Amino acid sequence: MACHNCELGNFRKENNYKIVWGEGSLNARIMLVGEAPGENEALEGRPFIGRSGKLLRKLLSEFLDIKKDIFITNTVLCRPPNNREPNIEEQLSCYPHLDTTFHLIKPKLILTAGKVAAEWLSRITHKDYKIYQLEEAEWDDVWFLWLPLYHPSYLLRKPTEKDKFKATLEKYSKIIKKLVR
Repeated sequence: MACHNCELGNFRKENNYKIVWGEGSLNARIMLVGEAPGENEALEGRPFIGRSGKLLRKLLSEFLDIKKDIFITNTVLCRPPNNREPNIEEQLSCYPHLDTTFHLIKPKLILTAGKVAAEWLSRITHKDYKIYQLEEAEWDDVWFLWLPLYHPSYLLRKPTEKDKFKATLEKYSKIIKKLVR
């Protein structure tokens, strides 16, 4: 598919990058949304496979089965130039695909990796989605729960923060395990 809904499509084509649709089980109860594909991801067409992605997968694998329990994607499906943050217009261009993915997978928990993904998820909140951060969860009325996490690239720059990341997952591990049964 040749998407050119925003400038990222032209950048992708000029650099022979691939669209990074997402990866994981379509039966997953958990979805991870990151910021944007990095260079390794754009070359391979797979999300979170570079250095920070390997760290993220390693940390998450302590709590769930990466291949069957989670679907991984990003706010945009193409790599931005110079590894910059995707802008709102680019995120809105990719939103229809992600909205379709949400409705197809119907995750019960969304993990956001980093500030950009967390801000994106808070922007898309509207009447069709009842989103709660885990601390505020009332299960009867929830479309999905949201757990914001550090971006793994931050953890690479600040290795001491890995313990906080693990502690957050540990804190909610009972809920996570309940979701993936």
